[in-house]
Amino acid sequence: MYRVKTLPQLSFEQALKLAFSRLTQFNGRSRRSEFWWCYLAAFLVNLLTSWIPIIGGIIGLAVNLALIPLTFRRLHDTGRSGWWWGFGCILGTIGAVVLTIMFIGALKNTGSFSSLSAVEDYYMSLILNPFTIIYGIVMIAYGITMLVVLCQDSHKGANQYGPATKYLLFKV
Repeated sequence: MYRVKTLPQLSFEQALKLAFSRLTQFNGRSRRSEFWWCYLAAFLVNLLTSWIPIIGGIIGLAVNLALIPLTFRRLHDTGRSGWWWGFGCILGTIGAVVLTIMFIGALKNTGSFSSLSAVEDYYMSLILNPFTIIYGIVMIAYGITMLVVLCQDSHKGANQYGPATKYLLFKV
């Protein structure tokens, strides 16, 4: 029989320190508090630097890239592979490639977008395209699924990704 002790939630400062100490570490586990405090910090940094041309974009890209290992560790904490995040990247890449091909095809058919009505017609045909509709539904479903997964509590005890970071198990 085991007794479970729940550790207290990490503070904002503790979460950032822990995340920075494991900035490039994809293995292991991260608690909800570490994950969400870091996402809040990233949101605030992106919000503040988005007003600075070029440099703000570079800072935003660096901050968002730094969140990838944290997301992997959070998924591990819920007992899931980091490929759950990778699946979204693959879907996003496929969508970007297909939409780019559709845009290039539209340019070849029309020669150019010489008027505002031609641009409006193109965007309406793109929005009403069956691929775009299905792709949008799939991406919304993926986003909701990821939000639910990332909000779930940690698995008690060790899993294949390491020991629990929130719960301590004592044998009684």
